[in-house]
Amino acid sequence: MFDTRYYEKGPFEIFSVGGDVSDANTVKFSNDGRLVLLTTMDGHIHVLDSFRGTLLSTYNVQPVSSSSTLEASFSPEGMFVKSGSGDGSVYAWSVWSGKEVASWMSTDTEPPMND
Repeated sequence: MFDTRYYEKGPFEIFSVGGDVSDANTVKFSNDGRLVLLTTMDGHIHVLDSFRGTLLSTYNVQPVSSSSTLEASFSPEGMFVKSGSGDGSVYAWSVWSGKEVASWMSTDTEPPMND
């Protein structure tokens, strides 16, 4: 993590995400700034404590095509993570238990168009 005011000094913190060596896709903070959401190119979604770097939970979905970005977001209060999947489905998980709380399966058999 970098402080943009002191970017030239390098990162003030580096977090390891277990054994995941896949390229990062997106990084988002929860509204209260306490959690970090990291998606990777191979379909992993990680939630970390933004102050300690502790890995709190990991979710796995089917990766999206190489020309797309896996999107995941926190719910407004930061209690849930929602994400799409490469198969067109959408999932929701509890941040604290790590368990899936809802899923919506795609009825489409064709992959989405990317223009």
